[in-house]
Amino acid sequence: MRLRRLAVLMLALMLAGVQALADEKTAVMIDGTPVSFAEARVYVCAAKSGYEDIVAYYRDFLGLDYWSIPCSDGRSAAEAVKSDVFRELVMMNVFCQMAQADGMTATADDEAAAESDAHEFFTSLTDAESAGFTEADVKAVFLKQKLADRKCSHLLNEMDVDEAAVRAAVNPGDYVIYDLCYLSHPLAGVDENGETVPLTEAREREIGRTMLDCMCADSPQEAAAAHPELTWGEASLTAGSREVDQTLLDTVQTMTVGETSGVIKTDYGLFVVRLLDNTDTLAYEDAVAQALYQARADAFSETYNRLYEQTECEINESFWDELTLD
Repeated sequence: MRLRRLAVLMLALMLAGVQALADEKTAVMIDGTPVSFAEARVYVCAAKSGYEDIVAYYRDFLGLDYWSIPCSDGRSAAEAVKSDVFRELVMMNVFCQMAQADGMTATADDEAAAESDAHEFFTSLTDAESAGFTEADVKAVFLKQKLADRKCSHLLNEMDVDEAAVRAAVNPGDYVIYDLCYLSHPLAGVDENGETVPLTEAREREIGRTMLDCMCADSPQEAAAAHPELTWGEASLTAGSREVDQTLLDTVQTMTVGETSGVIKTDYGLFVVRLLDNTDTLAYEDAVAQALYQARADAFSETYNRLYEQTECEINESFWDELTLD
């Protein structure tokens, strides 16, 4: 309880500090609540930092100024992103106000994380980038974002979706996990001169017989140890994964647990595999969870847009006109 009271007290002090700044210099009034110049600058600066990689790519590899690139609606990328950032700033405040109205408060962990993140972010900025706000301002914004995110998450999880329909739309066969052990050999060997040469068909058949003999032994791994040219291993192949060798997957999908395959030739080499298990449903459940999240997110977008449209904003236009991303 002591930690909870401390968190409540520190949140109240933080909000009081933001209020004082907002009273002096207000960037926007959101449903009657002022947002300070400092908070707006922090939010825009943090948003801009998220574009550093793409800005560098356009500059270094394409020789273009990303922020000047025109969008389909005629605005520059800088203008479009600035508009999005303004919307996100408004909604952070809306959700934070809702969180406070519901009695949500920052935890001690929230405080510690916000302080650490704020210090890391603030110290990474140049003097020009941090002009107009302090590290304390950054912490206040990061802490406000945590409360807003928590409320937003609660609202999203409360979205009413047809879970049965979502689950039915996810095909279990696309997410079966096949656990297997294998022996393999590359499609090339080394001749007497140490040169790498492709395997002949006769050599492939010889290696295949050796792999099958090893796999049929009481201990395939021990049997394979007598043949250093062979590789023993265990792996898991997930149906639907782009990283899975399709030839191997096609084979194991026809096998029963405990069955050993024949010699399989792939682009990566020769294989003999034994299917150990195909009952793990983790990938399927993850896919269902992702589908449910997406369904709730789609439903929540309507609530999000409605809340934004209903929010009353009074904008300090001169401040926003001077605030740039490029």
